[in-house]
Amino acid sequence: MSSSSLIGQIIDGKYKIERQLGKGGMGAVYLATHVGTERPVAVKVIVQQLMERPEFVERFRREARAAGRLRHPNVVDVTDFGIANVDRSETAYLVMEYLDGCTLGEILEEEKQLPLSWSLDIIQQVCSAIHEAHAQGIIHRDLKPDNIWLEPNQRGGYTVKVLDFGIAKLEEQNIDPNGGEDIHTSGFPTIEAGAKGTVAEGRATIVEASPMTIAPDSGTVNFRPEAGTVVGPDEAGTAIISAAGPDSEDQTALFHSDATKLVEKPDTGNPDTKAPISGTVELTRVGAVLGTPLYMSPEQCRGERLSARSDIYSLGVITYQMLSGRTPFEGDFTTVMAAHREIDPPKLEAKKIPRRVKQVVHAALAKNLEDRPQDALAFAARLEASSDGIGALLIRAMTIFSERLPTFLAIGFLVSIPAMIVSFARGGLNFAAGNEWIGQGPRTMVLMGGSQLIAFFVQVFTAAILVGMITWVIAQVLAVPLRPINLRTAFAKVRQRWKPLLATVTASTFVALLGWVVATIPAGIVGTLVGAPTYAALGTSAAFIVGGAAAGLTWLVIGVAISGALGLVAPAIMMEGIKGRAAFRRSLQLTRRSKRTVFAAALLNYVVPVLIGALIGVAISGIFNKMDPATPSDVGNKESVQAGKEGDGLNIKVSGPNEVGPKIDINDPERKEKMMRRSVTTGIFEFLWAPLTALISTFTAMITALIYFKTRQAGGESMQDLLERFEDSEQPQTKWQRRVQNRLIQSGRITSKP
Repeated sequence: MSSSSLIGQIIDGKYKIERQLGKGGMGAVYLATHVGTERPVAVKVIVQQLMERPEFVERFRREARAAGRLRHPNVVDVTDFGIANVDRSETAYLVMEYLDGCTLGEILEEEKQLPLSWSLDIIQQVCSAIHEAHAQGIIHRDLKPDNIWLEPNQRGGYTVKVLDFGIAKLEEQNIDPNGGEDIHTSGFPTIEAGAKGTVAEGRATIVEASPMTIAPDSGTVNFRPEAGTVVGPDEAGTAIISAAGPDSEDQTALFHSDATKLVEKPDTGNPDTKAPISGTVELTRVGAVLGTPLYMSPEQCRGERLSARSDIYSLGVITYQMLSGRTPFEGDFTTVMAAHREIDPPKLEAKKIPRRVKQVVHAALAKNLEDRPQDALAFAARLEASSDGIGALLIRAMTIFSERLPTFLAIGFLVSIPAMIVSFARGGLNFAAGNEWIGQGPRTMVLMGGSQLIAFFVQVFTAAILVGMITWVIAQVLAVPLRPINLRTAFAKVRQRWKPLLATVTASTFVALLGWVVATIPAGIVGTLVGAPTYAALGTSAAFIVGGAAAGLTWLVIGVAISGALGLVAPAIMMEGIKGRAAFRRSLQLTRRSKRTVFAAALLNYVVPVLIGALIGVAISGIFNKMDPATPSDVGNKESVQAGKEGDGLNIKVSGPNEVGPKIDINDPERKEKMMRRSVTTGIFEFLWAPLTALISTFTAMITALIYFKTRQAGGESMQDLLERFEDSEQPQTKWQRRVQNRLIQSGRITSKP
């Protein structure tokens, strides 16, 4: 049966074959129309010669099972499998959704190198599909650009579909990502990994172990079983070969190509006997070399047992190729496979790619399984976290803040009510003192100092609650962005953890303050070391300026670094339910993963409020200075004139030409005027600063929350568990939400909670 003979036929009474879409070693893929619904579908048909070999029919059935049990938006949807009579012979077929678009391999042939943002989007979708496959007990084994399909999504982007689970390892139970698979088979033909025998194939399928010549699309393939070698004109297709010598480790099935490879182990001596294929037999076993060499893991090249992390290695190779324009290893297949086994990949050379991204890619290419990311989602998370600097994080924060401005303003002002009350009270005290409504004696000073201490603790408590609540809300935005934010639920979650939040955050604040104090020691040392040679070279003034600047910069860097290292205590308490020393250790662990971004964020959290406060203070002082009724000095008599209000009159104090300056009198009305002005200015500042603090604190809390989730991802910690937190049965659910959850439980997509 030729490929063209199927055109126009109806397979199994359901699928009318329209035209051929592609052709491979095992068969061809056709565009077909489902007769009943007139829906276009893709039908994959196995070649007639392979129908006589049970192992290939079983492999085809296996592909249907592997893909059919995967329900994921990034996995091609397999809808049907069967064996139909076509031209008086049986033909196995597989029905899949018809996809528009092209493969990633086709894109890379022309583009060579893809932008970082597009590469990350593709890899994240692939990782999501592969993670679901691993959860279902399926290892793909043959991940490569030609098995990644990009379909336009009508929104300017692409939906990724992972194809070809034909040589996937299918388990009845979930696989262990850290362990290996336990493969036992008694029948499927394989070839041991070795170094002598070679295969280079053309676009053809060799199905017999006898000397023969096949005319492929682009030339002739000569098969010589006595040498265990197939020589072809190009590097694509599927080869099924025989090797010389049973159970030999000297023979290698190695391929340049972009298709699935199956290799036949020689017979055991009796030419009339074929190894049996049972209904439960594995199609691969330890020692089998299956896959495409450019993308195969070291253990796959050695024919060892495979685990989920073998697919992670292939994902690393694909990412390396998208970012750099080439695969880590190139050359003939023996060189490539030996390099996968023994040689560290060359550094990823690409412009505008962050160093941390390159490190994550190289981690995925580690020879040792344990050194690779623990699963596909962890790999995607680390890539995403490593690609974002402080600029991207600020943009994301502003985007989230602007999209949900009323919600975040409500949170900020509700949580900041106690702090604003204290701030208004302090402003009132200062205003009253400035207008002499209360005395200026020791009692007033004690009252002012006590209000300052109260304001400090209230600010600390407010910041702890605000960061905790904002972190919970940001987690919901990231996990379930379309779900409306329920402030009542967020407040309830904070109420559950308010004690460890207040206690641990207060302790971390005092540790940070102590750090600022201790930082004066190295700052002084640096200032002296820098100022001394400057003094010798330029003099006192320059030494003071340069040394002071060096000391101040050192003090700022050390203080900000210590504060930033402790800045994730509140998010860790809120999201992970820890407290005390565990929260301190967790914050230190997270901040070490992204030191530069954490430092930059901490610097912004300190510097921005200070700058805004200084600008407000200068503005208020400028307004009061313009209102000052002072008279200009009398230059001709060289007398200074000082003016100030005293009651309703004008108090003028004149210094004669022989006096150095004005005499200081503590009861001088001018001094009282200055004190009053300072107190009133401070009071006005407090009234203006209180609501502004609520707004700034909300935004800085959002930055802290995003830093927390970024550092989690940088360590390979998936965000997948966040969704489970918001599916908690304790949260109020509508009837439709409960129906959706029950259906997901019934379909096995999620498990019911005890």
